[in-house]
Amino acid sequence: MNITVNKILCPVDFSETSKLAMHYAVAFARHNGASLTLLHVVAPPITSLPGEAGLLNVPQADIQEIAEACQERLQAIIDDLQSEQVPITCEVISGIPFLEIARFADENGIDLIVMGSRGRTGLSHLLIGSVAERVLRKAPCPVLTVKERGTAARTGPSAAQV
Repeated sequence: MNITVNKILCPVDFSETSKLAMHYAVAFARHNGASLTLLHVVAPPITSLPGEAGLLNVPQADIQEIAEACQERLQAIIDDLQSEQVPITCEVISGIPFLEIARFADENGIDLIVMGSRGRTGLSHLLIGSVAERVLRKAPCPVLTVKERGTAARTGPSAAQV
């Protein structure tokens, strides 16, 4: 069986964990001669109210402003990664993160998703859930999750080398 990875998706939330996942994604892309897409999903603000009442009505102009700021941050990351010799693009979309990540992967023929996982446990995990866990269940392709530093057995400079 021949496995080819031509398109890699790396969801980015600008956390340290997603930055670490980005380094893995760049290494995999370079190793496989693949392209890399950095994706940020602008999530709708949510309150503790159940159902649709839990979604706040945020003006579209505010969401657009947030999306533009995220696009600028992603472009700055791409500029910093130019020396890696990997074709990198970025996308910013709005919606529920795990659904949008899976949808984007499906619609764009993504071969591999590389994303951070914060390793929440207990009440935090039960209430909020894990975006990475939900992506694992919905994704149309393999998903590599990268734990935040200090939670993985293998850390340090060699951790992101392929």
